[in-house]
Amino acid sequence: MRPMLASQGTAIPHGPDWAHEVKWDGMRILADVTAGRLKLLSRNENDVTTRFPELGKLAGPGMPDDMLLDGEVVSLDGGLPSFSALAERMHARVRREFWGYAPDETLAPEDMILEKYQGIRPAPGYPAQPDHTEKATLFALLDAENNAGVKLTESYAMWPGSSVSGLYFSHAESYYFGVGKIERDQVEDYAARKGWSVAEAERWLAPVLNYIPTQDQSAQDRRVKQAMPTLAPASVPANDIASPELAAHPPGCNCAVHLAYRKKAARA
Repeated sequence: MRPMLASQGTAIPHGPDWAHEVKWDGMRILADVTAGRLKLLSRNENDVTTRFPELGKLAGPGMPDDMLLDGEVVSLDGGLPSFSALAERMHARVRREFWGYAPDETLAPEDMILEKYQGIRPAPGYPAQPDHTEKATLFALLDAENNAGVKLTESYAMWPGSSVSGLYFSHAESYYFGVGKIERDQVEDYAARKGWSVAEAERWLAPVLNYIPTQDQSAQDRRVKQAMPTLAPASVPANDIASPELAAHPPGCNCAVHLAYRKKAARA
């Protein structure tokens, strides 16, 4: 049996046969208690019982020996469901239990907020990893669509929309950082390593570019020149002077040197 998933409709159903509940922002879980034993299944029917020891009470004293619950596992922050809090909880379990490199970690809530624990969990699209396309690599390694029911859109957004993904680093010297703005030579190098054209790299790295990308610089130069106003020839052309510096300028040039020359000629 799988959890009941929402489907899109055109209107809210009404009538005595329908009941409505608040949609919690969490992880969809089917809790199956049979003969007093609990089994937790994800939306793709994966056994996730060991991930949520807190739910062991569902098969504890005073609970039915045989029941089936379909709902969301949520982590509350100030009384509201928070995916960030759920991700924080999972990271804490990785440090203390699954990877176990910090089994004795005891941090106060304020220390958790200040990230005083060992390790980091950057995610694609964030300052430390601005390239969203690396999600494709991550999803392929995890077979995420089959194992978690999470898909990537053409723009590398995740579906369902409340999904999260990222990387765990446990090294004691790992720390968060921001890539910052990058120049064209860095984009060219990255494009070569990714097997992309420079234009493709500029498309995905647009938020961190420190320059304005152009596919055809010469075409842009022509458009700029065509857009510049053409001045009527002066009675004494600015270029008709002995200075080699000014003689090299195009007719009708409006640079500061020519403007100064015209003012001087007007006073003469």
